[in-house]
Amino acid sequence: MSPRARLRARWRGKSSYTAAIEKLFGADARDRILAVYPASAYATPRDAFAQLTTDAEFTCQSRRVARALSRAQKEPVYRYLFNHALENDPELKALGPTHTVEHPFFFAWQGKYQPSDSDRTVQRYMAGYWTRMAKTGNPNGGDDPEWPAYSTETDAYLEIGATAAKSGPAEAHCDFWDTVPLLWPHV
Repeated sequence: MSPRARLRARWRGKSSYTAAIEKLFGADARDRILAVYPASAYATPRDAFAQLTTDAEFTCQSRRVARALSRAQKEPVYRYLFNHALENDPELKALGPTHTVEHPFFFAWQGKYQPSDSDRTVQRYMAGYWTRMAKTGNPNGGDDPEWPAYSTETDAYLEIGATAAKSGPAEAHCDFWDTVPLLWPHV
């Protein structure tokens, strides 16, 4: 059985979902997390766990960092969420956007994966934003969608995905995660 198949098999039941939450966040936080991320609200318990860990460890952590930096400096802070799956590989597409999947968009494509037209569009956005940021301190310009500077009033960010770059408040439960201590090491 492949490692991915073992991972899928491991996430078939609600009891393993509950146990994984308890293992990662502790028994004290388990019921609070289950109330915000009930397995029944997602296609599978694995999907629920992927969403809650993404929110806790990435999305809401980036919001915390953006808040701290925006309070500590005069220069604008820019926050983004990468929300694009590699669609030309069925297994990778099934995983959806995952941590570090954006690296080939910066460092060129290697291996057997053949980028799609939407992959190349996302790559063009990213190269443009990061190049302008390095040159001027502002990622905006050209015909690319506007990347709003972060503010605590709006929680603004840029969502980089296959169809368009967007801005607005994230759907993550960051106010909730601000109240849940992450155990160390939490991964």
